[in-house]
Amino acid sequence: MSNMLKSSAVFVFIFIFSIFLYYSSLAGDYVWDDTLLFVNKINLVNEPLTWSLLSEPVLPGTTYFRPFVFLSWYTEFYLFGQNPFISHCVNLLLLIFNTFFVFILALNIAKQLDINKGFLLSFLASFLYMIHPAIIESTAWVSGRFDQFVTFFTLIGLIIFVKNYFNIQQRKITDFFVGLSFFLALLSKELGVVFPILLLVFSLMLEVDFKDSYIFTLKKIINRNIIIITILIIFFLFYMFLRISAMHSVYHQAINENYFYEVIFKDLTPLYALKFYISQFFLPFYNITPLHPIAEFNLNNIINKTIVLLFFLGVLSLISYFIIKKSRLVWLFVAALITIILVIHIIPLTIANNLGHERFMTLGIAFGCIGVVFMPYARVAERLKIKPKIVNIILISVFVVWSLLAIITVKSVTPFWRTDFQLWSWMYKMHPNDPLSRYSYLYGAMSYQQYDLVIKYCEDYIKKHGALSVADQSVYASALMNVRNKDSIGYFQGVIYALPKFHEKNDRFGANSFLMTSLQMGGVYNNYANALVLFNGDAKAALENSKIAEWYLTYDQMQPVFYYRAAYLYILGNYDEAYHLYDLQENKNSMRKTVDRYSTYQIINTYCIESGGKSEPCIKLKSESRFVK
Repeated sequence: MSNMLKSSAVFVFIFIFSIFLYYSSLAGDYVWDDTLLFVNKINLVNEPLTWSLLSEPVLPGTTYFRPFVFLSWYTEFYLFGQNPFISHCVNLLLLIFNTFFVFILALNIAKQLDINKGFLLSFLASFLYMIHPAIIESTAWVSGRFDQFVTFFTLIGLIIFVKNYFNIQQRKITDFFVGLSFFLALLSKELGVVFPILLLVFSLMLEVDFKDSYIFTLKKIINRNIIIITILIIFFLFYMFLRISAMHSVYHQAINENYFYEVIFKDLTPLYALKFYISQFFLPFYNITPLHPIAEFNLNNIINKTIVLLFFLGVLSLISYFIIKKSRLVWLFVAALITIILVIHIIPLTIANNLGHERFMTLGIAFGCIGVVFMPYARVAERLKIKPKIVNIILISVFVVWSLLAIITVKSVTPFWRTDFQLWSWMYKMHPNDPLSRYSYLYGAMSYQQYDLVIKYCEDYIKKHGALSVADQSVYASALMNVRNKDSIGYFQGVIYALPKFHEKNDRFGANSFLMTSLQMGGVYNNYANALVLFNGDAKAALENSKIAEWYLTYDQMQPVFYYRAAYLYILGNYDEAYHLYDLQENKNSMRKTVDRYSTYQIINTYCIESGGKSEPCIKLKSESRFVK
């Protein structure tokens, strides 16, 4: 059988087995931050394609610049509309291709290093990558596409680089495409910045020689790669120009002396994060969840600090030993560690007080799997005087047991990503004391109209703890409003009293840096406005709070506010303004009909029922059909 035919067979196997692992995710909805990141970005659905549309920050108040992924969503929505099934299919296809690229990269490494049984070992490396539970988050969650795409382009670039490394004539053509892969990786996620370092690491793996010093080897690498170095510099400068033009800064958070002392020196957070990621690579079975709250790791415990320090020193010593011994394969593990260098809290991160996330491992796992499979176990066994037959039995046993546990974990965990309510019910059980987990659980229940569940939970919590947090109270107030309990007004007022008045000072930075997000605060004012109409019939006060809500929201987040506001304007007798505002939202929603469009009629109709229905707006509502019922 030819190599082309065998490789095709591997792709078919990867395709079928990936669907077996993740078919349950195809029935999933948009969950977690999907709504914030792209679902409610109506411009991606309705507006013409422009650079400003693609280059806006991923999140308000950040400098996350990822236009290629936004382009993928824009293209997807333009062709198919906003459909969770299609979005999940795209993510699954990315996993399939990334897994196949792991196979191709491993195959090229095996060829360059003259590793025996290269085809079989490359297939095993890709299989381990495909079934690794840490890949669940970036596959089952549509927003994991950032990590999938940066992995996609990085692997392509490395395949081209390794395959043609010693072919000078061919590299005159291929070096440009390596640089282009670097550029597209950068446009997918900031992690792409480590691509040149990965090229250096892979060069060391290919060039290292027992006869030569590392300094001499580095000189050879520079001489061999001078053209590609130039290409990478040009692409990077172009990327930085685009980034700074769009974001007006390099990064939204600055490291200072206090951060360095508290987070890095005192708490040793980077070492805890390093231990977390390495542990999740080798034993990803018991804690594969979206949240890993820092508070649960007890960073200041002296025993934990001692353990993490010893762990770090052990890893450092092991890697240093093999580098000194000029082991080629150690560079694969170095490459894996380099891919997480940006997310171990050496620089400030906005990941909601979590120590880490598995999606950040999507790229690094590829190198780790290749390294694990390619390790010279026979040579190690020979030095330890262990019989080859025993070594084979041990290796096969470990591989089979690990693979079965991984497959069971993937099949068990993936269904939790189907809906927000499933996801956060699971998270709340795993992390009941984490504020984000608790709030998201309540919010997820609200999203699926589990109002009685929210009310009971909050009332039980008040009895036990005396009071709710501000964020949780906002959800409780919304649940009361939805079951027509007038007490909701008092709870909304309590939340608003507790919130800083960022809108009065026009303090955007403060609103984006507060414990509650700007979107959450805008939602409080918007829901309070609705309650004022439903229970007090006060459309004038509702309109004032609606305008405050608008201040806290980005343009893409204002749709619910404007649908609600059209109702307030109608109740106040401003019919033409109400029609215009409603029709404007309907035109924006030409390709994406949201449930918010029904709220205008519902609010007016409820007001009419509560007020007796004799006012002019109520009589007029009966005689026309301007709003969707």
